[in-house]
Amino acid sequence: MGIPPLPAAQRAWGRSLLVVTLVVGGLLTVAGFIGIALIASGDAPRASRATYTAMAAVGGALLLLGLVGLALRAIRAKRFLPPERYRGPSIFVLLLIVLVAGNIVSGAVGLMDPEAIANLAALPAATATLLLFLTPVSFLAVALLFVIWPRALAGVHWVDGLRAVGRFAAGVGIGAVAWVFVFFISAALEWVLRQLGQQLGGQQLAVDLLGNVPFAVGIVGVAVVAPIAEELFFRGVTLNAWEREYGPRRGLWGSALLFTAIHVPDGGIFIVPPILILALVLGITYQRTRSLPMVIGIHATFNAISTILVALA
Repeated sequence: MGIPPLPAAQRAWGRSLLVVTLVVGGLLTVAGFIGIALIASGDAPRASRATYTAMAAVGGALLLLGLVGLALRAIRAKRFLPPERYRGPSIFVLLLIVLVAGNIVSGAVGLMDPEAIANLAALPAATATLLLFLTPVSFLAVALLFVIWPRALAGVHWVDGLRAVGRFAAGVGIGAVAWVFVFFISAALEWVLRQLGQQLGGQQLAVDLLGNVPFAVGIVGVAVVAPIAEELFFRGVTLNAWEREYGPRRGLWGSALLFTAIHVPDGGIFIVPPILILALVLGITYQRTRSLPMVIGIHATFNAISTILVALA
């Protein structure tokens, strides 16, 4: 027996409550962050920091609650679609859940302050470790709770059984080649930009955090947990979902562009081409093999080489 539909009046009341939660949460969050930014620029009294921080925290919690409600409503509404369709929440809703949850936790450990963000080198090892694992764990939780558990992508193979080890090893080889290719692309781009008086761009938060944690912890976070979580979300969930809704080409490019947007650091627009190339390599490999272990191997190798070079620098 399926889940019986809710009465019309109850559905309307639920929609109204959801809209109010999202609107109020969004407004409080924006107002809180604007206030914090004004304090950092000296245009607002520092004494009001606690008020603005509380506004952002309460707003973020309401926003997260509303987004989770949207995700659950989508799962319920799409359960009657045929198995070959994507029957889960919007990818953008899932991504927002990850980002909002991350901001809430970051605020809880004192990183809602722009001054703290600018001084990441002073973070305690425990806080840096938490932040290093926060986003990957959030991606894993969102994919498991809102897509895999409710079977929103029926027919997708999340593991390769006995072939997983061999495919992961193949991915390691492809990842090493991809790293060399992307390195030369980045070097060429950096040379061109230097001739024009520009810089390639900043670096990601994870790279900034590596200096605050033991090397083994950094490797596990960046080269093990992050590749598993991100490939599960961007290739396993996003690419498959958009393939089913919009076709293979749009699925490939959409997932690659979303992956790139998430990985571009502030002010680092010129680093887009290398990241996009990696995203396309991962997407094309997945489309041809339908193997998550293989793309995890590619991603893990790419991150591992980069992490080791950062540690040796």
